[in-house]
Amino acid sequence: MAKVRPGVICDQLNDAAALREHLAAGGRRAEIVSGLLGPVERYGDAIREGFPKLKRRVAG
Repeated sequence: MAKVRPGVICDQLNDAAALREHLAAGGRRAEIVSGLLGPVERYGDAIREGFPKLKRRVAG
């Protein structure tokens, strides 16, 4: 089982393999991830429609 650092679960929600690993781990970690996915599945399309596509610019 991979060690989870704070803030990393949210970063890995777009990675299908990491997502499956978190859900397969069971316990509290799977509960948190599935709880985060609920609003994404419910409201994701509405959020994507409501925000314009912006080009990402990196300065520095």
